[in-house]
Amino acid sequence: MTATLPDRPELIELGQTARDRVSELVTVRGGHCEACGETGFAVGQAMYLGFLFLDEDTDGYLVALTCRNSFCPQPRTAIRLRHDEFLL
Repeated sequence: MTATLPDRPELIELGQTARDRVSELVTVRGGHCEACGETGFAVGQAMYLGFLFLDEDTDGYLVALTCRNSFCPQPRTAIRLRHDEFLL
């Protein structure tokens, strides 16, 4: 039997509009998977960084990305964004 962990309270669920903005920003910035070169990503949850790390901007977030290549050896990565770039 596999135990499931509850969602972390510090993670923020993103609506479709925010996920679309993140995807656009990944494309505009030339984002690609370092492991396999894929440019398509599934956008996950966001985590606020400004409070957690002193050297981060106060409006900084880390948004989870998962490579869409099912054979990718390291499919998980993230992008740093500012609040006004994707959360409006």
